[in-house]
Amino acid sequence: MLKKVARLAILGFGLLLLLTMRDTMERSFLYFPERGFPATPDSIGLSFDDQFFQAPSGRKLHGWFVPHPAAKASLLFFHGNAGNISHRLEKLKILNELEVSVFIIDYAGYGKSEGKPSEANLYEDGLAAYQHAVEVLKIDPGRLFLYGESLGSAVAIELAHRQKTAGIILEGAFTSLKDLAKNHMPFLSALARDQYKNLEKIASVSVPILFIHAKRDEICPFAMAEQLFEKAPQPKQAVWLEQGGHNDGFWVDRETYRGAIRDFLENYKRR
Repeated sequence: MLKKVARLAILGFGLLLLLTMRDTMERSFLYFPERGFPATPDSIGLSFDDQFFQAPSGRKLHGWFVPHPAAKASLLFFHGNAGNISHRLEKLKILNELEVSVFIIDYAGYGKSEGKPSEANLYEDGLAAYQHAVEVLKIDPGRLFLYGESLGSAVAIELAHRQKTAGIILEGAFTSLKDLAKNHMPFLSALARDQYKNLEKIASVSVPILFIHAKRDEICPFAMAEQLFEKAPQPKQAVWLEQGGHNDGFWVDRETYRGAIRDFLENYKRR
């Protein structure tokens, strides 16, 4: 009897250890937040306002509103899994050149936002940012586009089929965390708690979608973008970057990237 109890205790401890390791491995594989800001928009000549708001659970969140005085559209920007909003200044510059006002936010655990990153928290943060954009910044939902960069594509897709928006831009998107893990950490694919099932959700998005993806993407394989594009409903557009990879495609193939966003916003902005 004692041996049986001992075996059960060892099994239970082993399971607890596995689950603990799972969470640690998942965080180390998926989330790379940074707290410090090496630069702010004014360092590249852009005016901005700090925005503090709350998630439904009470966590304090932070973002920047970078207005354009003659904005043709507004955009809610969800960044990727590494760094924070201060590491997206080049994209903010491009969007400002396109006469777009941008509200860019940090998720839980990133920058000045409280908490720890998780799928549930990121979705909650995305909704809180949307509500802040509409209720506090007074942005018309019919003129508000969502931008999802890499991990942020999951937040944009989740939000787009729940809230009114003008359209979404997905850059470097992926089909699901399970699929992504199979490419980089196969043993984690069966253990991951977060799922990010973008391929399952994309069909329920009813607004225009622009896909931007580097063909040489070494993190989110180009084949994932093709799968997402195939399953997405109309209207949809795709611009495949011939140069650069996951993190630098927008810069290496800058004119293609810039033109894709310009044309998409011009086609679907409310006049």
